[in-house]
Amino acid sequence: MGLALDTSALVDLERSGSSIETLAPDGEVEIFVPAIAVAELWIGTLSSSSRKVRERRETSLLRLLAGLTVLAFTHEIAPTYAKLFVQQRKAGKPIPANDLPIAATALYHGHELLVGRSDEAHFRSVRGLKVRVLV
Repeated sequence: MGLALDTSALVDLERSGSSIETLAPDGEVEIFVPAIAVAELWIGTLSSSSRKVRERRETSLLRLLAGLTVLAFTHEIAPTYAKLFVQQRKAGKPIPANDLPIAATALYHGHELLVGRSDEAHFRSVRGLKVRVLV
C-alpha cells in the first residue's frame, strides 16, 4: 500500500515549508498524487493575478511533480468512482466534485489518502478509504 496525496495535504505541506520526503523518510512508503490533484494545483498556480507569483508557483509545482508518480484517472477507475458517487448520494453525504475522483483513485489502487485537516470529514465518509490527516 502506498500513500496518495490530496491537494489539501500538498498545499498544507507547502505552507508549512515541509517537504514530501518527511512523509516517508526511509523510503518505506511509495508516494503518489492523483492526476485530479495535479489539476487542482495547476488551477491554484494559474489563478494568481501576479505574474511573478504565477511563475514562482509554476516552478515550484514542476519541481514537485518531477519527484512524484502521478496516478491517472482511467476507465478502470470509473466504476469505483460511480460506486462511490451513488453510495455518497444515497447516504446524503456528497463529496466535492474534484475530491470524489481523488478518493476513487486512491481506493482503486489500495492506497491510503493523505489529506489536510480542512478535507478530513468528507473523505472519512467514504467507505473503505483509508484516510490519514497531515499534522
